[in-house]
Amino acid sequence: MTRAPVSPWPLSAIDATGVVAIIRGRFIDRIEQIVEALIKGGLQAIEISLTSADALAQIERAAAA
Repeated sequence: MTRAPVSPWPLSAIDATGVVAIIRGRFIDRIEQIVEALIKGGLQAIEISLTSADALAQIERAAAA
């Protein structure tokens, strides 16, 4: 089995600040504002936990923000 090459971007984003913001919970109604605030505050690595309610919808909305 051949693995696809991994982009160095996630690691460089973590190295830049040393922090990964983890969003866990149901924030579908304000996920865009949360992500924008984290980015404005200088964070580049943001995780939305898949154990959160509506996680995939939150990820979709966050990616579009």
